[in-house]
Amino acid sequence: MKYQIFLGKSGKSTGPFNDDEISKMRSNGTIATYTWLWDTRSPGWNTLDPPPPPPAGVDVPIAPLAGIAPLMQLIPSVKEIPDPVSIEAMCYDFRNVLAGKLCHVSEVGCELVGGDHRPLPVFSSNASVYLNLLDTDGGRGMSVVALLTDVKRQNGQWHYQLRWSHCPEILR
Repeated sequence: MKYQIFLGKSGKSTGPFNDDEISKMRSNGTIATYTWLWDTRSPGWNTLDPPPPPPAGVDVPIAPLAGIAPLMQLIPSVKEIPDPVSIEAMCYDFRNVLAGKLCHVSEVGCELVGGDHRPLPVFSSNASVYLNLLDTDGGRGMSVVALLTDVKRQNGQWHYQLRWSHCPEILR
């Protein structure tokens, strides 16, 4: 089945649309009347208009959405898995991609430290993303869907907290 694209605004979805229809809507500006886009190849809705940047000169963590923090406290503490030395990671959604290093790996998630120095994070909290993992020593790879639960800036780099349903086998 070919993928489909849906648009949304004010809690209602419209579609499906194909690539040609979306291109035409981008050209004539009608896509600006929508807030959300879901390409059925991605894990969920994505915003068409990203949030504004933090005020100039402010270097503060971006807080997760209010509904997520209480839920994350319900997850039992889990013993960390040793940080994978030979694993390369790439995090992406339907329009952004970021390569980085994994750390603080556990059964329920990890932290991805972005290797770039962008003024704004590539992804925002509560985003569903794909994480491609490549074991450079073992020559194997895998993909996993994750939820980005928090984003903060430390020492000039973005730190993305990711949660998954189970630890990927490649990280064990």
